[in-house]
Amino acid sequence: QAQQVEEGKQAVEGREHEGEPEDQEDEETGHRRLTIVVISTISSYIAGVAVAQVLEAMDEESVQLAVASCLAQVNYLDTVSADYPLVEDVKSYSRRDELRAVRPFVLEAVQTNGLALRHASPELREDKNIAIEACKQNGDALGLASEDLRDTYSVARAAVRQKGQALRFASDYLQSDPELVIEAVQQDGLALEFAQDGARTDRKVVQAALQQTWKAVRFAVQVQETETMKEVVRQDWRAAEDLCNIQQPPSQEQFEEVAACNPQILQAWQLRANRGVVLAAVRADGLALRWASPELRADAEVIEEAMSSNPDALWEAHASIRHSEAMRQLYTSGPMRTRRLRLREEAEKRLAEEEALDLDAIEHEDEQEEN
Repeated sequence: QAQQVEEGKQAVEGREHEGEPEDQEDEETGHRRLTIVVISTISSYIAGVAVAQVLEAMDEESVQLAVASCLAQVNYLDTVSADYPLVEDVKSYSRRDELRAVRPFVLEAVQTNGLALRHASPELREDKNIAIEACKQNGDALGLASEDLRDTYSVARAAVRQKGQALRFASDYLQSDPELVIEAVQQDGLALEFAQDGARTDRKVVQAALQQTWKAVRFAVQVQETETMKEVVRQDWRAAEDLCNIQQPPSQEQFEEVAACNPQILQAWQLRANRGVVLAAVRADGLALRWASPELRADAEVIEEAMSSNPDALWEAHASIRHSEAMRQLYTSGPMRTRRLRLREEAEKRLAEEEALDLDAIEHEDEQEEN
């Protein structure tokens, strides 16, 4: 574009620099080319204006139409040289109150960039249909709407469907509406942060948010369903940390069930010293002993439970007990040798299955390439 600007400028000024008289046709061509450059610079905000039309009509109406389409992007023109009248005309027209109050122009602008709503006249910012169109394009436009429109369900729904976290701009009443909050968290689970407490305790709302992302658990007041807790910790063990910190954390029994589902939750510092949770975790995966507190890593019962799951858990035990005679005898016992052999066979089987899947994928890719 910079090269085109320079070429347009040379088309106008070239003959003058050479000391030759200006050619009217070259001057007109240069201005037309510069017009195309300026219009193309803001092309992503222009609707319904073709380059051919710009070539045929370089009048005030064309400039106004272009301005209406990029009402919110006036400052973008600062990247274009201000030495040309067209640039100044665009900036001038964009600040005219009559354009801000022309409904078709503003409607076109917000459909292209919802944040253009900020440049509309006060009357049009009260227009529900314009606000809905702006929110459909950019949910954050809800924050530019009037207070009455932020309390209008249809406007808020258009906003949260486009951007869930636009719920922050809705009225307190709508932030308590379970239906609207569900619309928001289905688009972005983290929108739960902006719901009122009444909605954040609603079981359906919380489930919808956690289905979208496990990270939403930190904003829940309570997670009632144990199965829901299991689902979020399957996604990421860090959800357990957030479960510990919510206003109504899970019960001991629920934490133990969750630990059996994903033993890695012992990495949460709040659970490392919880004996019941540690026992549930090491029964599912003996090597999870590595995350238990030092006291529990020296607990003979905990170590034995971990070794029953995986005999190599002994090497995760505390050094003070790891080399004891009792533990050495347990590790070399017949049941432990059998368990180690079974774990080795299972690992080899999984590896073979993974290799078979990789081979199938390669063959499938080769077939697609041949086709």
